[in-house]
Amino acid sequence: GSIVEEVIGVVIQHPLQIVRGDPLQEPPQTQPEHTHSFAETVILEMAGEHNDIRFAKPDFEAVIFADKNRVMQIIENLINNSRKYAKTQIDVVLTQSEGCVNIHFTDYGKGIPDSDMPFIFDKFYRGKNAESEQGSGLGLYIVKYLAEKMGGKILLHNRPDRFEATVTFPKK
Repeated sequence: GSIVEEVIGVVIQHPLQIVRGDPLQEPPQTQPEHTHSFAETVILEMAGEHNDIRFAKPDFEAVIFADKNRVMQIIENLINNSRKYAKTQIDVVLTQSEGCVNIHFTDYGKGIPDSDMPFIFDKFYRGKNAESEQGSGLGLYIVKYLAEKMGGKILLHNRPDRFEATVTFPKK
């Protein structure tokens, strides 16, 4: 077979492996990481030509025990979701609380319908507001899986004028 047939075969058999590996086959490799520097780097790279991300530099430097590449994947997934569904400015803020570092992603779209919230982290689930956009229904599933594998969590909140996703990681 040709190289095209080979690539198509890999995509069909292993669709998650084309996005930085299958999270179920390659668990995160955790180590101490400085949150501010690598979070800022990936966020500014993603802002690029779009000019749609405001990153508030934190007034602290914290170390989390995480897999830098997987945290970057989480950041990319959440920013791409906001771009795809909200199509608004995205604010990213790092905060710290009791033994944790929190990364807050806020957009000013309609959020996720309340009826979708119980299922939004399910594999292949697509919300009612996703019908007009392409997607696999794996983004938030992967975000939750990776955050939890690194001892963290993700919380989603519909607010009256915005939507917020917060990923929390334990400090080292």
